[in-house]
Amino acid sequence: MDTQGKPIQSIIYGDKPDNEAVYGRLHSWDVTMNGSTQEKAQGIAPRGWHIPDDADWEKLFDALGGKAEEVLRFEVPKTFCHSVRCVKDQV
Repeated sequence: MDTQGKPIQSIIYGDKPDNEAVYGRLHSWDVTMNGSTQEKAQGIAPRGWHIPDDADWEKLFDALGGKAEEVLRFEVPKTFCHSVRCVKDQV
């Protein structure tokens, strides 16, 4: 549910139910941001997490040796905000 209690719109990759267990659910950018246009918005991420901004992606690139192709091969566990790539907010 979004912040207004409405179901979050999403699809399953390839429209094949078996893909949900592998890839989670996919969301459009508008749905992911849940109406926000600001960087580091919570969007549909769980409380205490946010949608990554450019700086978050740069940290990931750096952690993986600065190679974009390494990031594309990096597999995020499904429990890490399902199909939305989220970042834990620092307390």
